[in-house]
Amino acid sequence: MIAFFRIFSLIAGLLSLSACIENSDPNPQNDLSGTKLTIKASGEEYYLTLGKTEANLITSEATNWKNEFLYKNQYYRGLLLYSREENGRHWQLDIDLKQINALFPMEVGTSTEIIGSIVDLKDETRTGYRAEISVITEKPLMLPSGTYTTYQVKLSQYYESPKGIKAWHQTVYYCPALNINLKGSYTSDGEEKYWRITKVQRPDDATPPSPPARPRRRNGTVMI
Repeated sequence: MIAFFRIFSLIAGLLSLSACIENSDPNPQNDLSGTKLTIKASGEEYYLTLGKTEANLITSEATNWKNEFLYKNQYYRGLLLYSREENGRHWQLDIDLKQINALFPMEVGTSTEIIGSIVDLKDETRTGYRAEISVITEKPLMLPSGTYTTYQVKLSQYYESPKGIKAWHQTVYYCPALNINLKGSYTSDGEEKYWRITKVQRPDDATPPSPPARPRRRNGTVMI
């Protein structure tokens, strides 16, 4: 359960990047299947391959530098992690999606609270879940493909555990017109960590992306 939420920070915007790739068409229903994103997190690089966007759910699969499968995620409107498949387990939120839609159109000062549960689709168990999402400020963010208007969004998520209520806090920079998070940060074990997209590779691009650099050796799992 804890591992599921540790993913929220980096991933919480990666999938949404699919809509930010095309400035001329911000429609989140664009078919960007096969698009690869290179993500830099804590000094390491990973791939995220996008699937089709359906009903505002953006699907992606993550692989490491060896091209080994890590996990599969779905994000709602590219902002909130909605489901995750990893190591034979499959989690999904059971929430009222209208509570997320209350953030749109996004403006500074907008906030919403989400109350629901996390469902383990394998054994059908449920865990209490609550999220507080606030739009803090507007900020331009520069990428190689151009400068984008983003909103700094604070996400505080709480879930039940055998040891009581656990909290997971993160900050993302969300591009609402394009349904994307361009970068983010989160706190893990008292240390703030960061991630951002460094490269976008469309299926019809002529030159394939170079493989990610071999990660440095360290203990633990990178929170992506």
